[in-house]
Amino acid sequence: MKKFFKNVAFYLHAGDYSLVYFGVLLFTVTIFGYAGIWRGITLALEKKALITQFESLEQELMQKDEVMLDTQKNLKEVQPYLAYFDQSLPAEPNLEDYLQELALSVSKVGFTVTKFSVAEVEEQTLTLEIDLLGPEGNIPSLLKSIDTLTRLTVLDKLETAVGNKETKTNLKLKVYYIK
Repeated sequence: MKKFFKNVAFYLHAGDYSLVYFGVLLFTVTIFGYAGIWRGITLALEKKALITQFESLEQELMQKDEVMLDTQKNLKEVQPYLAYFDQSLPAEPNLEDYLQELALSVSKVGFTVTKFSVAEVEEQTLTLEIDLLGPEGNIPSLLKSIDTLTRLTVLDKLETAVGNKETKTNLKLKVYYIK
C-alpha cells in the first residue's frame, strides 16, 4: 500500500507541475501572442495608412505632371513671342536706353527733348515728365512715334502750348518693366 501512495503522490506531484507548466505556457502564449498579434495589427494598420498616403501622393503627382506637360506645351507655343515680350517689358528699368529710343523716335517727326525728369518710381513702373519742342500741328505724328516705341509706354498727360511756329509739349509717360 505504501507503494501505491508513493505512486499516487508521484503522479499528483507530476500533475501539479504539469499544471504549472501548462499555466506558464498559457501565460507565455497569451502575453507574447497578444504582444505579437497587437504589434502585427498595428504594423498592418500603419502599412495601410502609408499605402493610402502614397496613393494620394501618386494621384497628386500625376495631376502635377499633367499641369507641367500643359505648361511645357504652352511655353513652346509662346516661345517665338518671348523676344518681343522682353523688349516690351524688360527686366530692368533701363531709363537711358528708353530715353535714347524716345529721343530718336520723336526727332524723326521734328521734335526735340528739352527737358526730362523722373516724376515717380513705383514697383515696376517709372513715371517720366518730358518737355518737347517741335513744329506746329505735328502732335498726331508725335503720338504715333510714341505708339511705335518697342517699350510698353502709357501716355498719362499731354499738354501743348503753341508759340511762334513751334509747339511746346509736355508729356507724362508711364514706362513699365518686370523685376
